[in-house]
Amino acid sequence: VNYIASQFLSMTIFLLEDDPVYADFIVKALKVDPANQIRHYSTGEEFLKAVETKLPDVSLLDYKLPGMTGIEVFEVIKSRIKRR
Repeated sequence: VNYIASQFLSMTIFLLEDDPVYADFIVKALKVDPANQIRHYSTGEEFLKAVETKLPDVSLLDYKLPGMTGIEVFEVIKSRIKRR
């Protein structure tokens, strides 16, 4: 029953985290449910490129990043959604 339920509850999760130690910890925590599809990105630019082709169910954004901050990435995504 859990397998069947997890097929309907699986989520695509995009993680934006530049620190590999934190990213590894978060990915392992999210993989507790094997149905989750987790994609990790290290830069805001990589993240935004991925979002162009697929919107995730959940986005986890690091606040402090070199280059674009997580807030700036969020603002770009928000403006793209508003234009649709």
